Amino acid sequence: MGVSVCTQCGRNVAVRHARACIYCGAALPEAPPEPAAATREEPLASAVRAAFVLVARCRTEGDLAPALPFLGESVAEELAQEIAQDRRSAVHHVIDRVTVGAVVLHDAPPVQRTARIDAVYAEYWQDLGSRMILRGLRGAKPHREIWQLAPLAAGPGAAAAVSGDRCSGCGAPLGAALDGRCSYCGLCAQTNRLGALVVGIQREDPGRIYEEWKQKLGAQLAQLPERDDDPVIGFLRLLKGLYE
Repeated sequence: MGVSVCTQCGRNVAVRHARACIYCGAALPEAPPEPAAATREEPLASAVRAAFVLVARCRTEGDLAPALPFLGESVAEELAQEIAQDRRSAVHHVIDRVTVGAVVLHDAPPVQRTARIDAVYAEYWQDLGSRMILRGLRGAKPHREIWQLAPLAAGPGAAAAVSGDRCSGCGAPLGAALDGRCSYCGLCAQTNRLGALVVGIQREDPGRIYEEWKQKLGAQLAQLPERDDDPVIGFLRLLKGLYE
């Protein structure tokens, strides 16, 4: 049900089906078109967003097991070497306060797809003994990664990998968690719930992404009216101040 204003008597008329004023009988103006429904995000984009958070958690915990089912051989080896290097150096690599923003999918012929992931997180390296931060900052900064995604090999195993919704150990439902870790017995199912294989990860220069975000934020603020009583504008100004 909507509300229309009668052009004859000026009264508000609740409209369901009738298109005439119930007070004076005059025809009501045409109702404005309904706003288009928001485009739903592609399921793969949502899965990539969850996978990004999971990989960040695995890198922080130094355990790639939950993410191995959807990591390609070269990517898994690279991340494992990173974890081993941190252990040899007696440092704790922390990726904290992760917020994933836009995930943009692109086709990359002949068979691969790429996912551009914009995220904000804090990254720093902490000495295991003194807990002193050796590199990085606790403050969250913008980052961007390009993931190369390859389809799963065709066959019955691929369908089973995506649809494995029950724990292979105790049979309990796994829910929507991408890592497939059973909340009852703790077993980590070795099934690819992403629906694709991450065969490459390219990290763009954080400094360039930082400047890009700052320019976009400044452009958005320039288009807004100068108002001191608007909390949204105030928040954007505060955010810009943090970037500067």
